[in-house]
Amino acid sequence: MEELENSAEIENENPHQTETSTISTKRKVLMAASFFVVLSVATMILSIFYVRDNADHNTVTQDSVERVGDTQEIVDNNQLPFVQKGYFPNTSRFNVKPDPKSTTSFIVRDGKGLSLYDAGTGSITSISLYDVVPNLKLGDYTKVGRLILFVTGEGIGVYDLDTNETQLYSTQDGLADKSNIRFHPDPYDNNTVWIGTFRGLSRFDLSSRTFQSYSREIGIPGSVWQPNVFYIDQNTVWVTVAANAYNTGGVARLNKTSGIWTAWGTETFVPEGEVNSRVDPVYASVGSKDNIVIEEDDTEYVFDRELQTWNVLRTFDRDEPIARGLHLENDWFYFSKQQKLQAYNIISQETRTIDYTQLFNNSASTSLSMVDITYDEIHNRYILRPSSRLFVEHAHVVTFRAVDGVPENVQLLTFADIYNRYQYTDTQILDVQGSEMIIKTRNSVVLYDIQKYKPSFELNDDDLLSNGFDVKAKLYPTALVVHVAEYCDGMGCRDDSGYSATTTVWNRETGQLELAESFNSINSGWRMVWDEELVGITLHNSYTEEPQSFALNLTNRTYQETTEHPEFENRYIDYGEFVPFESSSDVEYVKRNIKEDRNILKVKTIRPDGIDEIHRIALPMLVNAFGVNPGYDVTDAVLDEDVAWILTDRGLVKFNTQTKQWKIYSSEDGLTQDEGSKLYVSGNQLIIDNSLGVNVYQYTEKLEGTPK
Repeated sequence: MEELENSAEIENENPHQTETSTISTKRKVLMAASFFVVLSVATMILSIFYVRDNADHNTVTQDSVERVGDTQEIVDNNQLPFVQKGYFPNTSRFNVKPDPKSTTSFIVRDGKGLSLYDAGTGSITSISLYDVVPNLKLGDYTKVGRLILFVTGEGIGVYDLDTNETQLYSTQDGLADKSNIRFHPDPYDNNTVWIGTFRGLSRFDLSSRTFQSYSREIGIPGSVWQPNVFYIDQNTVWVTVAANAYNTGGVARLNKTSGIWTAWGTETFVPEGEVNSRVDPVYASVGSKDNIVIEEDDTEYVFDRELQTWNVLRTFDRDEPIARGLHLENDWFYFSKQQKLQAYNIISQETRTIDYTQLFNNSASTSLSMVDITYDEIHNRYILRPSSRLFVEHAHVVTFRAVDGVPENVQLLTFADIYNRYQYTDTQILDVQGSEMIIKTRNSVVLYDIQKYKPSFELNDDDLLSNGFDVKAKLYPTALVVHVAEYCDGMGCRDDSGYSATTTVWNRETGQLELAESFNSINSGWRMVWDEELVGITLHNSYTEEPQSFALNLTNRTYQETTEHPEFENRYIDYGEFVPFESSSDVEYVKRNIKEDRNILKVKTIRPDGIDEIHRIALPMLVNAFGVNPGYDVTDAVLDEDVAWILTDRGLVKFNTQTKQWKIYSSEDGLTQDEGSKLYVSGNQLIIDNSLGVNVYQYTEKLEGTPK
């Protein structure tokens, strides 16, 4: 049985028992003094970020600052306590990047990683990155030649399309930092990719696989830089550095040959006598062979290449919506503003507007109010795509060129063939039984084998699943039951609207799909409960004149009215201070500690002699920018034999109810996020549902009381 790093303090519920564990007054004073000293130091250090304790100790908590974008060496993912074995993203974004080889080819992010999709031929090349990179946190990506570069969360990865091999790189290899990474391939050098990070700019040589990084050399005063590369030509690289708590912000230019930086900061863009001492020229920053244009606050500047000076181009009202610079060509400065592409001639000062939302809708025969626009430097065109896939039946991409502020060469590319590759997105856990779980995705219900890390059955029915407002599923020993309910309850409902339900049964013995009798009612307010005895479903409505219940027996597949009304669990039941892990559990926990120190998590167990013991777990102290301790909020908890798993909004706590030892895990231990909403345990597999999606982890440390 493993030894956990921390042990909990114990206090008995009954103070008169002789077995009561006490803490000496001296120790209390010492703990209190330590607490106030640590709190004072943490409050002075922090300006924006939370403080997390990563030290190993028993009951006294010491705080240490977690450095954002720390450049420590990458840890071997296989040695982390949690190894991600399955991932179902919870995203509705439809993101595409251009492929240099063809105007109809794109790199598309999907549930398995990335895909190369040719809209002209319909061919798909799948790159299952989640299968080859443990604990992948996929971010930005790009394609250079036959290589795919992608963000891993611990650095970058390079996937070779010819050899199907992946190599990983991080700060130990020379990368400036492993967070906030953006790729910028050099259009004049096929072997060079410029990489912007939280702490500087890196030049990545694809031939030698080496890095040359710049941070303080950029020339902007400060300690941390987030360079945004906005223009690259044959001789120079132009970046903007956003002003923040670590630097004053500005614009900088790198001479590729000499490696010398030239920077323009506060002294250039802030008028003398103004209080504002920081420059933030990030949004409208574009370049061409003739001009460089940036926006700072309420002023746009153009760079005079001959005199090497910045001149005011125009000013505007600070209350106007922010413009996002996209392209600069033939003296026309293009920027996106309020879902329109606006063109401004920096010589004649003429303004033209392209309503690209309408341009997309007319081409794709749809109606969308939100369309994303990006500029494709490789093919000199604009790319339009839906901001979200939730509002489109099929994914489309529209491309066009802008010549003197007028759209030309408008093309519609249909992504219908690749649409099903997004079926493992927008996920939700419906049921977990033993080593199997049911996941609802955007257009399917999936039965997933947790131990084998692969699906064993999929129900793909766009008509059935897309029409249902409410999808529930239950796994019985002999059947998988999917219940889809469509209802309208409230303002805007039709007179004939009410409740309609369709139940589909997958017989695990025969492998056949069977449709049960549909249920329709003009009344809304029906609630569904799984009937374990009947192996079926009971629908109940307590809002009708007389309560009604209908039971669906999965044997005969028909609904029959019944006088036995189900008992629904009270959603608003007040358990008091402690909440039981399970209805019959003798272990309870505090969901939100607001009465005492907010870093104290309390778990109550009942000893064999009937005495209640309260275990006080002193979790790492958190202090925000205002010197306030936000504390921990428990979102879910699971008792697995002697091990209590407690999911919070700041990490996952493991508490052994027998040894009274505990440990807290975070993203540094392999979790995709510190927080989560639902938690399930199946042997040495843990399933956590969070804002990023459904994550299946293999827990590599031995579980106390649980055979491996």
